[in-house]
Amino acid sequence: CQIILVETKWGSLRYAKERVEKLSLENVTICLAHMDQFCGDFEVGVSLHACGSATDLVLKHCISRKAAIVSTPCCYGKILNLDKLNYPRSKNISSFITDSDYYF
Repeated sequence: CQIILVETKWGSLRYAKERVEKLSLENVTICLAHMDQFCGDFEVGVSLHACGSATDLVLKHCISRKAAIVSTPCCYGKILNLDKLNYPRSKNISSFITDSDYYF
């Protein structure tokens, strides 16, 4: 299998690169990008501690590519108002809560 690591933090990628090299892994590609910038193909999306809206972006990309999802969201709810995502995400909840109420 091929693994593509997408990360926005250079320090995290540097650490990942060191580990990949130390373990002599040949199936890992490292990509410095935001999820909105990543356009590669994949079959399984995995996110670990995806902060704030990053979890929603991972879910959005996985669903659009019909990929399986394994996601561990962030441990605190830092949701940002992004142009690419509307909150609340649920149609049922958005019928009685406005976006300004959601962000309180």
